[in-house]
Amino acid sequence: MFSMQVIADFSLELLDPAHAEELFQLTDANRQHLMRWLPWVDGVRAVVDTKEFIQSTQSQWTGGEGFRVAIRHHRGGELAGVAGHYRVN
Repeated sequence: MFSMQVIADFSLELLDPAHAEELFQLTDANRQHLMRWLPWVDGVRAVVDTKEFIQSTQSQWTGGEGFRVAIRHHRGGELAGVAGHYRVN
C-alpha cells in the first residue's frame, strides 16, 4: 500500500478497502458538520456505502483519472480525513 509522510504528524495512504470501517465511523461521527458542505454524506448509511466509494476511487486510480488518499494522524494513529485529485495529467 502506498504511504507517504507529509509532515511529522501526518501521512497519506492510497485509499484502500482496509480503510472502510474507520472512514465510515469518521464520516458518521461528523455527519452533521459535513452535511453543510458535502451533499453525498446523507447517502452514506453503512460501511458497505463507504466500501463502494473506495472501490470507485480505485477505478479512478487504475484508469488514470485521479486518486484519493486517507490522511492519517500519527499521534493517535487515527484517520483524520480524505483528500483527492481529479484528472491527473
